[in-house]
Amino acid sequence: MRPIALASLVTALLATACDESSGGNDGGAQSTGGAASGGSGGQGGAQACDPGEVLACFTGLPEQADVGLCKSGEQVCNEDGLGFGPCEAQVLPKAETCKNPGDEDCDGLVDEDGTDCDCEPGSEKACYGGPNATKDVGACQGGTQTCNASGTGYGSCVGQVVPKAETCNTPADDDCDGQTNEAGVGCVCPPGEVVACYSGPPATKDVGNCSSGTGTCNAQGTAIEACSGDVLPTLEPCLSAADADCDGLVQELSDCACTAGSTLNCYSGAPATEDVGLCQGGLRTCDGSGYGGCIGEVTPVAENCSTASDDDCDGNVLDGCTCVPGSVEACYTGPAGSQNQGICLPGSRTCNANGLGWGACMGQTLPALEQCFNMVDEDCDGTADEAVWASRTVKINAPGPHLELAVAGGTVYALYHNTFFNDLVLSEATAGGGFVDTTIDINAPGPTPRLVVDGAGGVHVLYHDTFFDDLVYAYRPAGGVFTDTIVDNNAPGPEPVLIVDASQRVHILYHDTFFNDVDYATKPAGGVFTTATIDVSAPGPGLAMAVDAAGGVHAAYRDTFFDDTDYAYKPAGGAFTQTTITSTSSGDRPQLAVDALGAVHVVFEDAALTNLVYAHKPAGGAFALTIIDSNEPGTHPALVVDSLQGVHVLYHDLFFDDLDYAYKPAGGSFSLVTVDSSEPASVPRLAVDSTFGVHAFYRDGFFDDLNYAYRPAGGQFNATTVTTTTTGADTAFVVDTQGGLHALAHNTFFDDVDYFSRCP
Repeated sequence: MRPIALASLVTALLATACDESSGGNDGGAQSTGGAASGGSGGQGGAQACDPGEVLACFTGLPEQADVGLCKSGEQVCNEDGLGFGPCEAQVLPKAETCKNPGDEDCDGLVDEDGTDCDCEPGSEKACYGGPNATKDVGACQGGTQTCNASGTGYGSCVGQVVPKAETCNTPADDDCDGQTNEAGVGCVCPPGEVVACYSGPPATKDVGNCSSGTGTCNAQGTAIEACSGDVLPTLEPCLSAADADCDGLVQELSDCACTAGSTLNCYSGAPATEDVGLCQGGLRTCDGSGYGGCIGEVTPVAENCSTASDDDCDGNVLDGCTCVPGSVEACYTGPAGSQNQGICLPGSRTCNANGLGWGACMGQTLPALEQCFNMVDEDCDGTADEAVWASRTVKINAPGPHLELAVAGGTVYALYHNTFFNDLVLSEATAGGGFVDTTIDINAPGPTPRLVVDGAGGVHVLYHDTFFDDLVYAYRPAGGVFTDTIVDNNAPGPEPVLIVDASQRVHILYHDTFFNDVDYATKPAGGVFTTATIDVSAPGPGLAMAVDAAGGVHAAYRDTFFDDTDYAYKPAGGAFTQTTITSTSSGDRPQLAVDALGAVHVVFEDAALTNLVYAHKPAGGAFALTIIDSNEPGTHPALVVDSLQGVHVLYHDLFFDDLDYAYKPAGGSFSLVTVDSSEPASVPRLAVDSTFGVHAFYRDGFFDDLNYAYRPAGGQFNATTVTTTTTGADTAFVVDTQGGLHALAHNTFFDDVDYFSRCP
């Protein structure tokens, strides 16, 4: 272990710098490292600096500024000119660590010491990874391992030979137990032992007349020497009572010895059917190697309803016939009780030509997806536009963990990873129709594909092609076919974000895991992608993005290098600028929304203090933080900002293990209510409709069912059960423009994709 005195010295210097930077103010102007206060220091209200004046600052030791990872910041003169504001965006020294390649304590040295530096780089020591008792026995021997260049630990053990399975394919003691060729691959028997043996076909051993003999195992244990005393198969006389050919059969008629030309009567049908109806026996003839097949026999076949013969030889003619060939009758294959309800009507079917069954039911109308607000009973349950959950199976093949759902122009779009065939599938159901599949990609898609349907009916899909490790965008115009484009081939992260704005411009936010940074890609309608790097500090999973009415792009994410929550903004046609929302250790999945006034709303988990935090930044202003709940929030909060700037948040309260909802009107404060106290799953879904009604869709973990809760504006939540069948936690939920409800879930009991719908 290296000395740690220098780390202690850095800590002391940091403490001294912090003490100095908190010294007294003159007239309200704060004194910061490297920034002149100016003027008369605020005596009698005199101006100390020019309002808006910007100076470089650094509150650590002067010799540490812009050394290693340390960076100077900036401070701005206050509006009253009486002093400078705080030093922002500076990076101060930390204790040195061998975990990172940088100079954390800003002394000009890298990895010189630290509590995680374990050994002297380049030093060696003996090693052996096998059991102690096997070292230097048989083929086994020890090796050496060398301390790595950063001093954080020893490398692999080089040159060692550890025990492996014994094999007779080598002369050595492979398993290092002091014995050689005692058992293992290639070993047939113990060397020198007299063992049972058999030189005939293996399947005939100890069958019929055949029996084993004895032989001696060779010195290598790999084979038995000449076998003696075993009885082998011989040609068996036809119809013999002894099994001489050792096939387990006696009284055989083929592959046996008989007189050429001799015959036997034969019949292979059921004995009771011989000489009944059309059935009759035949003859077998010996050809010198046994009796051949039964020639001339007629055995039972299915009754032919078009003839007057007893084809199945049961003594009856035309028995078993279902109908008269060519006859027609009414038919209906829908659920019981649905015929002649709503749109459902019977069809007709025709008897098959053989009379044994009916053909397909043609011309019938079966139940379809209920369409809201048309007063038509499409699902044929006797009620039109009913507010009752209905379900349909989209696909029976096991889906991946994340489902995407969109509803546009009366069509339902379901995007999912079909894990059975390992491809990406889009299923679509139009009004009154069934789901139709389109395979987008067969190259093993990642777990979180994204789906957007634009106002013109174009379908946009974003996904990780794990076979080629690319980020791929696929687009299908209305009435067209999918074409795909590689957005980035640098191993994208698992949770990209896709937005298509009103001008059909595509916006993508993603984690480039090859360079470990946050990247943004955009493409105008009909154009090509351009990319920009937002942040080079390794982002956490769960990036968030919003596009405002002016085309400005907003992003929120966790910076895992500095362990803080960051916000980045790019005006239309401009470049990204970054702001740290909080430097406190934060969760991985911040939620982001931008309202019609340009204000930014962010909800995230404060992982250090286990709080759910709301950050608000008015257009042109700075972020202000509010704690929503201090009871250890779940990892997937949901955020919606309505048209009146009301803020709605749905989240899992882990402390009480319930589903909570928080609401804050514009300019007001948050109020909290419990939606469900039955152990909700970690990924609740939230929507707010045009009447400001609040919809929550979630899995109830206590009862293991899928629930929906609704709260009218100013009212209380009322929860209903959508299905009692076990479902996955990650569901999809959409409220359409007419208030119709749509959901998609993984039915884990049957391992299929289910679609649920309900009229308002």
